[in-house]
Amino acid sequence: MTNLIKLDTKEYPVTLEDFKSRFPNTVFPAQIPFKDFGYAVVFPAPQPAHDAATQEVREIAPVLTHKGTYEQQWEVRSINGQV
Repeated sequence: MTNLIKLDTKEYPVTLEDFKSRFPNTVFPAQIPFKDFGYAVVFPAPQPAHDAATQEVREIAPVLTHKGTYEQQWEVRSINGQV
């Protein structure tokens, strides 16, 4: 599943279906130039190790890496709400 980020507003996640619905009269090539439309692909990252009995993992805003790409980020919190 491809998730995107809207570059000017940092809206995330934007699915491929959401993206295409925002440009209803556009025929896209096989390799969509997302940046030309103001979006970037967010590359998946594995969830961090955690103790499911006492902690929960939630996705947070992706970060721009030193490679110039966006990467999925996770936060581990105790079940009682502390980071």
